[in-house]
Amino acid sequence: ASDVYKRQVKNATGISAKQYILNKILIESKRLLTYTDLPISAITEALGYEDPSYFIRLFRSQTNMTPLNYRRNTKP
Repeated sequence: ASDVYKRQVKNATGISAKQYILNKILIESKRLLTYTDLPISAITEALGYEDPSYFIRLFRSQTNMTPLNYRRNTKP
């Protein structure tokens, strides 16, 4: 059944289900980094990740900057 859902996501969005979920996580992480003062470790936990180092590497691989640099460059 999960293959059916993966195909439906791919057909509807043009990207894999994994990338779709990752994009949603990145949107939420950017929102939290911009509009809260939560520490990176709390944001990591809120997004369902246990290891802040893993989240930081993941964020950097997708945005070309660390979460802290993103926060510094986007604070209103």
